[in-house]
Amino acid sequence: DTQPLATTRDGASPGNMLVQGKRTLLQKIVHCSRRVYRGSTDGLRCVTQPSKAFPLVPQTRPLRIASTCVSQAAAPDAGDYGRVFKRSVDEPDQFWAEAAQGITWHKPWTKTMERKDPFSTSWFVGGELNICYNALDRHIENGQGDQIAIIYDSPVTNMKECITYNEVLEQVSKLASVMLSHGVKKGDCVVIYMPMIPQTMYTMLACARIGAIHSLIFGGFASKELSSRIDHAKPKLVVTSTFGIEPGRKVEYVPLLEKALEMINHQPERVLIYSRPNMGAVPLKPGRDLDWNEEVAKAKPCDAIPVHS
Repeated sequence: DTQPLATTRDGASPGNMLVQGKRTLLQKIVHCSRRVYRGSTDGLRCVTQPSKAFPLVPQTRPLRIASTCVSQAAAPDAGDYGRVFKRSVDEPDQFWAEAAQGITWHKPWTKTMERKDPFSTSWFVGGELNICYNALDRHIENGQGDQIAIIYDSPVTNMKECITYNEVLEQVSKLASVMLSHGVKKGDCVVIYMPMIPQTMYTMLACARIGAIHSLIFGGFASKELSSRIDHAKPKLVVTSTFGIEPGRKVEYVPLLEKALEMINHQPERVLIYSRPNMGAVPLKPGRDLDWNEEVAKAKPCDAIPVHS
C-alpha cells in the first residue's frame, strides 16, 4: 500500500481529484476514463503517480478493509473484474457491507440496502458517518498526521507546496467553525466559486464536516452562468477568491460574482473571500463580505458532525 495522496495541478477540474491509496482496479478504470478540463484557472487534478519531486511514501492503510474486498478490488484483469461485478449483483448486501467496513462509522447501519421500489434504493439504513472525518481525522488518529495529504503544484504561479494531514485538518476544521458561526448548518447549501487551489478543497471538506451541501461552480463561468446556478442552489453562503490565474492574465472573481448577484432573486447572507497572496486587495462589502484569513485566524477547530448515510 502507498500513502493516501491528492495532487493538485494547473489545467483541470477539482472533480477529478481523488485520494490515492492502493492502486485498485477501480482507480485504474478512473485513470483511464477521467476527463481533464483545460483552460480553468489554477487547475486541479489527480495524478496516478506524483511528480518526481514528490514521491509517494510507503505506509500501511489506516483501517483494514475486508480481505475479500481487498483481493477483489486489486484484481488485475478483466476476468477478475467480471467476477467482482457479478458478486456485487448477486450478493449486493454482503458485498457492500464488507466494502463499507473500510471506513469509519459514527453509528452502524441496521440494514445494508432497502429497496422501496424498483427504481429507489436506500443504502446503509440507520447508519451515520462523516466524509470529512474519513478523509482526514481517521488518518491522523492512525498516526499519519505528518504524512503528505496534498501536493499543490502550480506552474502558472511557480508555486509548489506539500500539505500534511494535520495542516489540512487544522484549516478545514477552523473553516467549518467559521461557517457555523455565520449561520451555516447541516443541510444548508454553500456555493463555491473558486480557482483550483488548496483552499477550494478545504471549503469542500469544511462543508462535509458540518453536514452542509456544497455546489461547486466552475471558475471559468461568466456572471450570467454563475447567476443561474446561484439562484438554483439558493446558498446561505458563497465562498470565492479574489483572483484566479491563467497563463498571461489574472481573472478577477469578485467583480464577476458581484455582477452575478445583481441578476438573481436569492441573495446569500454572506460572501467569504479568500485573498490570494501577493495579488492585490479587493474591497469588502460591509455587512455581507467576510475576509477568509481574518475569520480563520480567530476560529477554533470544530468536530465532524455525523450525518445520515
